[in-house]
Amino acid sequence: MKIFKLFLSLVFGVLVISCAPVQFEQKDCGNFEGKCVRINGLLSGTKTLSLNSGVIDILVVVDNSASMSFEQKKMGDRFKSFLDSLDAKKVDYRFSITTTDISDGNNPHRAINLDGALQDGNLIKFANGELFLNPNTADKESLFLHAVARYKLDGNDTEKETGTCENYLKSLTLSADAPVPNYNQYCPSQDERGIYASYLAISKNQVVRSESDKVAVIYLGDEDIRSGLYYSKSDNQKSYFLDALDTPQNLIQYFKATYPKKTLTLHSLVVSPGPLKEGASAHQVADAIVAAYSSANLDQQNTPNHFFPKPDATCLKEQNGQGTSFRDVSGSFGYMYALGSLLTGGVVGSICSQNFDNELGDISNILTNNKFQLCEGAQVKSAKLLDGNGNPTVDVAFTMDGDQISFANKFDVGTKVQIELSCKK
Repeated sequence: MKIFKLFLSLVFGVLVISCAPVQFEQKDCGNFEGKCVRINGLLSGTKTLSLNSGVIDILVVVDNSASMSFEQKKMGDRFKSFLDSLDAKKVDYRFSITTTDISDGNNPHRAINLDGALQDGNLIKFANGELFLNPNTADKESLFLHAVARYKLDGNDTEKETGTCENYLKSLTLSADAPVPNYNQYCPSQDERGIYASYLAISKNQVVRSESDKVAVIYLGDEDIRSGLYYSKSDNQKSYFLDALDTPQNLIQYFKATYPKKTLTLHSLVVSPGPLKEGASAHQVADAIVAAYSSANLDQQNTPNHFFPKPDATCLKEQNGQGTSFRDVSGSFGYMYALGSLLTGGVVGSICSQNFDNELGDISNILTNNKFQLCEGAQVKSAKLLDGNGNPTVDVAFTMDGDQISFANKFDVGTKVQIELSCKK
């Protein structure tokens, strides 16, 4: 009998141990604060959200290749209304700008990119010598316009890389199939890599303040990552496969691991690829595309257009029409940028929009409302108000829409809420 009891005790102990939650270190818990546990196949932990967020860092990533001067100025012209909406809500914002240009063997540091100063996530200096604009910066609207517009705006300005390239291409009289001579001398890279650039900017340039609650990246460009060449069938384009740093998944994962208490949203002003096909999720599509095009062995079964059946063909035609003025210039649907926006609850806007008012207004609303994109398969168990010492107090009402959580009640700027949630990964 004692032996039988001992056997039962051992069996029961094994069952308890095998069913106990497994605790993971912070590196495995990017969606949470501190440590998390796996229960029934889901990772569970807590996350703090800042309502009516008062401290926001905003990075603008601008395509500085040829044909972009019109869109750059359009962005700069509407900047004041964007700032006005943030100022009205007493947001403590900080803006910075970088380009989509990443250096490599075919795109080295040289005069046109200021010997690398305009590459690799380096921040563009504003005319006042600073790298950032904030609510107290004097003449910030003009400073932003002259920095985001990469060409000579007026007599007091100097010619910049986009303008130099456009002027050079306009001056050429070549046959349709003739290569453009001296392209690297007069033009920045045509290989747009905005997500890669934003990763570098955030990881090395201290774009993110310790006190910020939210971080937003706004991409402005008329072409997809790597000009869309990563899914090209042409043998000579296979070197343009997706690097891990070109993918939104990598940027999001890095951000969550590095800043677990902050919220990241990615916003795209691009040639819109349209909505995802019915039944597809952004997570599934992003993973399928990356799996297909992260090496030179292209998988034509998972081309991006397979997942985006209704792109904005009119906008693409408009962007391609600029090739009549600028040789070797065309547009492409911004598939990877759009996926980054969908994965983070950001805005997918059109670069062909008349003035960006609607798009920038939507971005402002997202940055200042109480809606947050959570992890894939998010299940929220509770939400509690935190007191001044960071201790959970009363329950807070919330609603879920897919993987997004919303808080309808009015709160003071910077009110903290801690949620207890589970995620698929």
